[in-house]
Amino acid sequence: MGFFQELGHKISHAFAVATDWLLIGMGVLLILIALVKIDVVLARYVVIAGGLLLSGFGLWFRWRRLRKEEASSEVE
Repeated sequence: MGFFQELGHKISHAFAVATDWLLIGMGVLLILIALVKIDVVLARYVVIAGGLLLSGFGLWFRWRRLRKEEASSEVE
């Protein structure tokens, strides 16, 4: 692979990992805000559900990416 192609792959990977962790962090932050700041019970549950959904997607994307890296390292 060429230098620029490999550099582009590394930048793309770093961006993908950062977005995975941002999803997880935003989900946890939403859950914490809902538990501490929101007094309306129904609204609290909706925000907690949104936080769990965001964190779940982040964890799922991260898990898929780790499995993909593991599989590609076994092939090489």
